[in-house]
Amino acid sequence: MPDNPLFSHAGTTALFSHAAASPPPAFEPAVQAEAAGEATPEQVALLEGEPALWRRTVERLLAEVEESLHSVKANGGLDAEEREQIVADFEDERLDLARALARLGGPPVEELIEAPAEVRLQASWAAGKVVVWAGGRGAKPADGEELADRLEAAGAPAEGWDVHPAVVLPTGERADALSLPVGDGLGWLVALGAGQDVEHVGASVAWLGRIAVW
Repeated sequence: MPDNPLFSHAGTTALFSHAAASPPPAFEPAVQAEAAGEATPEQVALLEGEPALWRRTVERLLAEVEESLHSVKANGGLDAEEREQIVADFEDERLDLARALARLGGPPVEELIEAPAEVRLQASWAAGKVVVWAGGRGAKPADGEELADRLEAAGAPAEGWDVHPAVVLPTGERADALSLPVGDGLGWLVALGAGQDVEHVGASVAWLGRIAVW
């Protein structure tokens, strides 16, 4: 990109994938049902047969909910009533998962809710563009250089990005942001929505990918 060398940093092109086998299709719904107190005896038996996988799945779902909650709070495109309802739903789900993890030998619920979340690539729609930034609850947001590195590692298009006004986070901090016309980023989003597994990509980015696939 001639005037915007976003991806000029060395050593940031590696993609990451997990070699572990995928859990059976019924496993994650069983984890979610147990966390909500709605699991059937068959679902509980399935989980108890794979305790390590059960805990890893709870941890992953909890991280995804944290990311989604952070993204919704930072999304200026939602009206106040809609944002309040979505935040309440995610907070209820987060509490259920935190309690489930505590039952499985994890940290106390209070520590899980207050612990800083990992910084991940986040995204939202705005006026026909994909807006991206990188942040996590309680963590310092990424600056412009780190954001460019994260985009490159996530396989994002190398051209077409513009500097976007900073995203104001729930803490009042401002996260450096970039934007790209939706049409220019559609292939990337579809790839993510189809299951491309890239480390440090937040749930909001994956959600936009699933929307693009639909």
